[in-house]
Amino acid sequence: MLIAFLDVSPIDYTPATPYERPIGGTQSAAAYLSVELARRGHTVFLINSTTTPGIYSDVTCLNLSEGGPGAFLNGFDVVVVVSGTLGTYMRQIEKVSTRMILWAHMAHDQTAMQGLRDPTERKAWNGFAFVSQWQRDHACRAFGIAPGRTAILRNAVGPRFLEQPIEAPWFQSGAPPRLVYTTTPFRGLAQLLDAFPRVRAAIPDVSLSVFSSMKVYQYADGTDPFAALYARATTMDGVAYHGSVDQPRLATEISGAAALTYPSVFAETSCIVAMEAMAIGAEVLSTDEGALPETLAGFGRMMPLLKNPSAFTESYARLVTD
Repeated sequence: MLIAFLDVSPIDYTPATPYERPIGGTQSAAAYLSVELARRGHTVFLINSTTTPGIYSDVTCLNLSEGGPGAFLNGFDVVVVVSGTLGTYMRQIEKVSTRMILWAHMAHDQTAMQGLRDPTERKAWNGFAFVSQWQRDHACRAFGIAPGRTAILRNAVGPRFLEQPIEAPWFQSGAPPRLVYTTTPFRGLAQLLDAFPRVRAAIPDVSLSVFSSMKVYQYADGTDPFAALYARATTMDGVAYHGSVDQPRLATEISGAAALTYPSVFAETSCIVAMEAMAIGAEVLSTDEGALPETLAGFGRMMPLLKNPSAFTESYARLVTD
């Protein structure tokens, strides 16, 4: 098959990017899947905001300015659009007539998904790929999508996490327990920093390593709105703030961690950081928001997301220390 992945986000990436610098889960998924399909004999193009077009692991990468018009896209057997509700535009303006699939990574209540409220937009797509049952169920109810037009294409971890040897757990090795936080700051870092002094009071030798910033969305230096949160982390006893790193380094850095401590206040559609933690043998301590119960599939420990901030902090600290 001749397959095009189209990502109109402003993020500059190729299939090499997850190995070289921080990048988010959606773009990582597009990078890894495009390479895997090319390995299986398909001809694959990745069309996005790359500033370094070329061929990477047999995937042809083009900038949107080179690969956007309908006349070009109509040469493909299928165009897979990454998280953008562009169906009406592509059919009516760009005159795309080939098969189009919306590969949706976002939840039904996020801005990028609201175009699906328009029946014309829904009809523009040949099908919808979701990343979890939770996400699909909510989207079908919210937008009136027939389940028969959908499929679930679940996320997975990057190759480096599968290749990382699993170390003996801290309670066997005798090492002090080390906690990690590895997702974006707005999803629960402030809540974790609120809870950590209580955790440290209960377990004096515990430490916390934070791998988090908005660099996964390619924010320029000096523009990250969570800089004050990172500064707070660097001044806390027992906390080491590392920022965002590439995936090979992250797999190495979190190896041997006791747990991913993620008091999620964000409705995940499919939590890749939880999968990464489990892949390297760490516990997952989180909330039951969104698709986290589905992602964990009976592993890890979860608690409800409490509306009272003080009660939430106390309850999460107990979850970690129990």
